[in-house]
Amino acid sequence: MTPQRYSRAAIGLHWAIAALLAFQLGLGWRMGDLGSVSAMYAPFQLHKSIGILVLMLSLARVAVRFARPRPAAAAGGLTGLLATGVHAGLYVLMIGGPLTGWALVSSAKLKLPTLLFSTIPWPHLPLGPVWHEPAEALHGLLGVVGAALIVL
Repeated sequence: MTPQRYSRAAIGLHWAIAALLAFQLGLGWRMGDLGSVSAMYAPFQLHKSIGILVLMLSLARVAVRFARPRPAAAAGGLTGLLATGVHAGLYVLMIGGPLTGWALVSSAKLKLPTLLFSTIPWPHLPLGPVWHEPAEALHGLLGVVGAALIVL
């Protein structure tokens, strides 16, 4: 039986992730304007912490999506196709953004430890410096495309 609305878990995860992504995009763009390394440290740690939180919540959202049936699509035709494309793009942003950020930090020349919310040590991925530029380019592209998807 197809439900009339999304589950409470799906709705809660949806809005938590949406709020965190909006904050992340603003913080990410703001970090580019910071001058000194010392001024960047705390915002970067926060950005990394929230990014990993977005990744974990997004994986939980995928699990909920597979575990609980969702309502039937509201629109068909071109509108439905566009809505499906935007929705898929947002899932790419929710999972790809944190993964490319993690790859970016892991492949950086300066190996600063990541402490999630100043408490939990988070490991770096075993990536060499050759991965840094592609990760940086993709992470930035996901930010721009993600902002456009959120507007849509």
